[in-house]
Amino acid sequence: MPIAHHPLTGFQAGFHDREREEVAATLPTMSVPAGSADVEQTTFGTKPPATLVASFDGLGVGFTGPQGTANFRNPSDNTLAVGPNHIVQIVNTRMAIFTKKGKQYDTTGLVLYGPGETRNVFKGFGGGCEARNNGDAVVRYDQLADRWLIVMPIFSRLPVRQDAPPPSKAGDPAKPKSVCASDWPMKR
Repeated sequence: MPIAHHPLTGFQAGFHDREREEVAATLPTMSVPAGSADVEQTTFGTKPPATLVASFDGLGVGFTGPQGTANFRNPSDNTLAVGPNHIVQIVNTRMAIFTKKGKQYDTTGLVLYGPGETRNVFKGFGGGCEARNNGDAVVRYDQLADRWLIVMPIFSRLPVRQDAPPPSKAGDPAKPKSVCASDWPMKR
């Protein structure tokens, strides 16, 4: 005899069914915008995949560069940006700069810098970014301004800086001319 029909559990089984229906009624309805099925790709395309141009080992366990060997914790928070002559990678609290084949270098993936603490970008600037090597930094290359942007969150309150210099205009990520910081108050 199924347990839901058992004389001793029939009431409980009915109670759980009603409870389940009440919970289901409070859950949000999952929906998709009209026309989404028309643009959803459900099969592979007919064109071949992108050609792999270069491949090299980046930051990871056992990575060795001019500044030593990397030791990482999990989970890793990876970010990577590509400029005209360099590839910059940040993983957790460490960063590395690699060559990119082109006008300046004849090969891609040679280590120019790293693994180094991400906060080294802010050396001489003072403040929380220089003092604390927090993780979760993000790197981007601004091709219109030929400059690198590295954002490193600081997960605590810092005093407001009034002396922040203007943004960098250097195209070389290893030689920033200046660094800029913005402080947003954290909500209590």
